[in-house]
Amino acid sequence: MNRVYPRDELDAGVDELVQIGLDKFPECTRYTKTQLNYWKDLSWYGTIGHARDWLTTHFTSLEPYEGMTSFVEKRPARYRELREMAGEGKSVEFLWGPYRHTCAECGAKGIPANFSHCGACGAELTGDE
Repeated sequence: MNRVYPRDELDAGVDELVQIGLDKFPECTRYTKTQLNYWKDLSWYGTIGHARDWLTTHFTSLEPYEGMTSFVEKRPARYRELREMAGEGKSVEFLWGPYRHTCAECGAKGIPANFSHCGACGAELTGDE
């Protein structure tokens, strides 16, 4: 059953697996899969609420964001850089820096510290906001 098929034999290999599946009792296969997944499902549903709550609370900071981003991008996480930033007194709580600016042109508030222009009207931020 654990045969490796060259590309030119792929259709034949798929057909062989289909034939094996057709010769099985579907209810038995379905129940066996349910039984095999019981403990995995039990632990998943027992902990998913906690994971959701934790992510809701903490995902707005940079460390979880960096972890998930590095995972998706298939690269090592750069946690040390974030911790060095924190050691230098820089914000690691917000992706674009703490919300410090107010736009003098349109009055938009809560513009991140790292922004050079207002996200609402596009006016240049002078740093005095």
